[in-house]
Amino acid sequence: MPLSEWQASKNIDRSAQIQITRVSHMRYQHPDLAEITTFLRDFGMSVAQKAEEKRWFEGYGTDQYVYYAQEGPKKFLGGAFEVASHAELEKAAKLPGASAVQELTDAPGGGYMVTVPDPEGFPINLLHGQIPKPAGPLPSPLQTNYEVQKPRVAAFQRFKPGPAAVHKLGHYGLCVTDFPAQLEFYTRNFNFAPTDFLYVDEEGGAKKDVAVFLHVDVGEKYTDHHTFFMSTNPTAHVHHCSFEVHDFDRQNLGHEWLAKKG
Repeated sequence: MPLSEWQASKNIDRSAQIQITRVSHMRYQHPDLAEITTFLRDFGMSVAQKAEEKRWFEGYGTDQYVYYAQEGPKKFLGGAFEVASHAELEKAAKLPGASAVQELTDAPGGGYMVTVPDPEGFPINLLHGQIPKPAGPLPSPLQTNYEVQKPRVAAFQRFKPGPAAVHKLGHYGLCVTDFPAQLEFYTRNFNFAPTDFLYVDEEGGAKKDVAVFLHVDVGEKYTDHHTFFMSTNPTAHVHHCSFEVHDFDRQNLGHEWLAKKG
């Protein structure tokens, strides 16, 4: 079914949606900041800024940070998405249970944020006004030889063991207990749109949707396949968050580095 037909079947008013532009970063609470700092450095991030009970971790892209950690009992503080304007933050602040618009006075790049709980209590953070940082140097692309074209002549390919440097946040996902209600919340209030559904067959030939990959609907412009996903589950919890690295080789180097670190 075309997206426009699916949205019409759900009576979704696109003009009323809070307009997200892109995924920004993850937010977590950790009991041991030193421990999570060691892990995230081995994962491929760098400390962008730190305070007594807070840490901001960056990649080599233009995001001021891709992961925020604060000290306290283990807790998921939600993913964060940039929105198109300050007016979108004010609109988000009117949703049930939403926080007021808060200025991020101590965070790299500043900006303003609103936090909104979904029906199962997971927070989603909306961000605007953060000043981007200059991008770091990009890793050099590999030269690959093919049947006829041989651009790599008399040159070795050598990889240095170490973390897979993180570029940016890619996506995150949730396991939810009430899949229809959660899908309704995210696709009605925000410009999230389904890219693909996963389903199971039921008796009588019916198909039951049990998971969805959602992209940020930016109209005719190209966008990532998904920046958020949900799957149905007996218990509600975070599934994972995923970060982009340069290529498959770096990904494997990072895997080996983390395995070595235990």
